[in-house]
Amino acid sequence: MEKEDIRRAVIKLLRQGLESNVIASKLNIQPRVVWGIKSHFSAGKYGDPPSEKKSIKQFSECPSWAYLIIADDGLVYLGATNNLKKRIQSHNSPLNTGFTKGRKWHLLAAKKFNTRRGGFKYESELKASPYKKRSWKIDSIERAKLIGRRFGYKFDPLLWLPEGAHTKR
Repeated sequence: MEKEDIRRAVIKLLRQGLESNVIASKLNIQPRVVWGIKSHFSAGKYGDPPSEKKSIKQFSECPSWAYLIIADDGLVYLGATNNLKKRIQSHNSPLNTGFTKGRKWHLLAAKKFNTRRGGFKYESELKASPYKKRSWKIDSIERAKLIGRRFGYKFDPLLWLPEGAHTKR
């Protein structure tokens, strides 16, 4: 692929709102190439309006979410983000290379915070305390059952309950 073709392809994908690492994977190019083009794109050099960069204060004051997602096999993942919809999409993307790759994920629970720090702090607290994460999972059992029935998954969220707390079905 010629340089100009790469530039056009990157700009097209940037206009679609894709992240730099996703674009690099999709086009099989180095991320630094995307970053270079993205810096010019953000400055408005390709005919698009310049991106308004958020100040650190604006960025820290934006809302965030701590969330639980559940996979088709019953695995639950805990995360935090400032864009919940986009984050769930990235977990389900075939280009995802992280821990959550290769599974279909559904939102199990989410908690909104007024600041970026709030959501990420809550995520850290839950990851540091498996008991707190487990409590949130247990509070979400009914939704997990709904997701399982709706999509035909074969996991049993009642297994999240402490030993001896199961009731006969």
